[in-house]
Amino acid sequence: MPKELKHGLTHIAMRILLLVLLSILGSYIYFNYVNESRYLARFNEASRKISSANDVLTSNITPDIVKSTQIDSISQQIQEQKVEIDTLEKDFAEKKSPEKYRDQHKIMINLLGLESSILKDASLILTNPLTAETDSLLVSIKGNIDGAEGMANQIQISSDNVRLSTNMVALPHQLTVYVEEKRRVNKERMDRLAAMNKFFTSMDAIIQKYNNAKTDFVGTLENLRKGGDNWDDYFSALGDAKKIRVSLRNQVSSIKAPREAEALKRQFNEVLTQSINYCDMMNDAANMEHSTIFYVAQPKYKEAANANDDVQKAYSAFITNYEAEKSRLTNIDNYK
Repeated sequence: MPKELKHGLTHIAMRILLLVLLSILGSYIYFNYVNESRYLARFNEASRKISSANDVLTSNITPDIVKSTQIDSISQQIQEQKVEIDTLEKDFAEKKSPEKYRDQHKIMINLLGLESSILKDASLILTNPLTAETDSLLVSIKGNIDGAEGMANQIQISSDNVRLSTNMVALPHQLTVYVEEKRRVNKERMDRLAAMNKFFTSMDAIIQKYNNAKTDFVGTLENLRKGGDNWDDYFSALGDAKKIRVSLRNQVSSIKAPREAEALKRQFNEVLTQSINYCDMMNDAANMEHSTIFYVAQPKYKEAANANDDVQKAYSAFITNYEAEKSRLTNIDNYK
């Protein structure tokens, strides 16, 4: 082969090799560029998602949260944000980053994990502010926000660097105020319930005594009437019956009734007063009979019988109302 030809072929081969190398280098550079661009896009998406999730927290958890009737809806929004954050965290954990972003990549994974924890704890506090774990969750949220802020400051990748809203710093305080208000309201509810339970326990005992007294009184009078004219025992039984009812009325009057139960107390008091009056009417009729003034005694017995019917009707109405109100007023779910 002529020397000139050989030299020309070598020169051509070198140029071809150079072109191949340049092509490979170009492809490598292009691939890295595309790969890096995609990574930065994902990174910026994660940054924006963190900001968006924080906006959901800070826009809803404000001083007005204590008056909100939309807690379940707010909690649902927060949980939806958590699902999206968890998806991004999983995606970052499973995929590699360009070498020069390796440290930033690890920080982003940890930051997404902290954001997920913040969202989870905030949702738990809002929906269950009275649990034993609430205080530790409040501490956890504050620590995680501080940690997230520190991590965000370490990320320097693009113009869309992660920035935590300044309102996030106030989030633990807002949640604490919310929890304290819920605890205050719950304490009031529990105090009301305790007062109601105490009231109804006292009333139950007096009602039981009254039921026993009614049964004993009727039985005693029937036995005495069947046994003949034992007037001393008869008047003694009437006197004892009245004393018991007066005593029970005094006991009812001395009970401290919560405002919502005052009507029940008055209603039972009125029944006992009617029952006391019935005893007086029976005593008057018996006195007339004992004095053989029968034309006066008989109308008085009839008047007493009518009064007793009224007592029984009033007592039956009271018991019906009492049981319904007891069920309502001892159910804490009815306390707003």
